[in-house]
Amino acid sequence: MSVPHPHPPPPSLEEAAALEYDYETIRNIDCYGTDFCTRVREGMRYWNMTVQWWLAQYIYKTAPTRSYVLR
Repeated sequence: MSVPHPHPPPPSLEEAAALEYDYETIRNIDCYGTDFCTRVREGMRYWNMTVQWWLAQYIYKTAPTRSYVLR
């Protein structure tokens, strides 16, 4: 899986049309992984991937390790 890197917007429409875009940041479901997984936990990882990444980066990693709210 590729890691998206933020880039500044191009200055003109011509330059924007010449760029190659990576849509990995908005890919939300891995269809093959969801359909052919063998466990529910694996299926959850393949479903709603963008939201899971956001939760891991901004909520779970910054929460206290013994938080009873996140259980």
